[in-house]
Amino acid sequence: MIIRPQTKGALVEAAEKEFTSLFSLIDSIPEEKRMKNFHFEDRDKNIRDALMHLYRWHLMMLTGMT
Repeated sequence: MIIRPQTKGALVEAAEKEFTSLFSLIDSIPEEKRMKNFHFEDRDKNIRDALMHLYRWHLMMLTGMT
């Protein structure tokens, strides 16, 4: 069973934990591979694009919640 955050504070905490985990994973990829584009056509062409997409979603969630 997945426990989902029930408060804004819990959501922020979970997001920070997952971003730390994500950045650790990205840091484990050799730099030359991190800078390459993905081999498929989609909106997010590389890791930078995917991170900006996630960042903007997090901003929307954080600023849209009261």
